[in-house]
Amino acid sequence: MLLETDGGILLSVPGIGVTLAAELTAGMGDLEAFTNAGQLIKMAGTNPVVKQSGGKTATHFAISKQGRAPFRGIVYQAGKCTALHNLDMNARYRKMKEQGKLTGQAYIAIGNRIVRLAYARRKHQTLYQSTCADYILQKVIAGKLRNKSKQAVFFSQFASV
Repeated sequence: MLLETDGGILLSVPGIGVTLAAELTAGMGDLEAFTNAGQLIKMAGTNPVVKQSGGKTATHFAISKQGRAPFRGIVYQAGKCTALHNLDMNARYRKMKEQGKLTGQAYIAIGNRIVRLAYARRKHQTLYQSTCADYILQKVIAGKLRNKSKQAVFFSQFASV
């Protein structure tokens, strides 16, 4: 059923499987209700909150948690999966860890990046483009959709994108 929606385009992102792509698509809902990806991040409650008192230095470590808890969990899971299985996002994750971010903070930051990426891919109907030399779309899709007929459906629906 995912391939019948615009959410199928998320399968082109390494680290996002069929289940996670379906959860992201369902959590995001109809994109016509949003003018930018920041609204989705706020809906998830993973937007950073500035904590400042008096003349003290502001901190940006907390998330608001003023959104949908199930969608917040999906954003976290998307960040974790792509940080581990997507070479581009893994480099970002390692950089954040070197800068002193905690593991959960890095997963949320990468999850927010994935929400922005998913919003753009679905809105503009474009496939994910990796900077890694070994990224081959056919190989990525074959790893996620084992059935040749489903692979053909993916490429027929999104190949012109």
